[in-house]
Amino acid sequence: DFLYRVGDWPGVVPHVGAVRVVEDAPGVQRVSVDGSAPGGPTHTGEWVRMCFPHAGRIVFKQTVPSPLLRSCRGEWSVVPDERGATVVARHGVVLDERGVERVLGGGAGLREARAHVRAVLGDAGVATMNLAKRHAESAVRMLGARPLPSRGADRVR
Repeated sequence: DFLYRVGDWPGVVPHVGAVRVVEDAPGVQRVSVDGSAPGGPTHTGEWVRMCFPHAGRIVFKQTVPSPLLRSCRGEWSVVPDERGATVVARHGVVLDERGVERVLGGGAGLREARAHVRAVLGDAGVATMNLAKRHAESAVRMLGARPLPSRGADRVR
């Protein structure tokens, strides 16, 4: 639920500013996100997300990538396991060599760009997964806080 409702992320997910979501068909989201890496400039990225909630998957493609990337795609997967569920984030990127020095400064090369992108995507993914975990755990606590009446029990007023 947390991963699907990307429009609720501003003010909750640290690297996300404003979000605009258009969902003309159920599960197909066009998303515009104002975001930034820690200490970095704000960038507006645009994404298309295909959401398969019953399969526990969201696949996405960035249609307007950041200045350091030519292309970015990925997937969120929620995999049931013996402890509940595991969330997996995968990204695949193609670097834009023309943006390396502009974004990372003079003398930076592809090695620095790879390390930078890996760190930024990794940190953002882990932060988002931890927030999704917290969201799921609080939802379970809220459901378990007060038992729902069973059939034949007193009516809820």
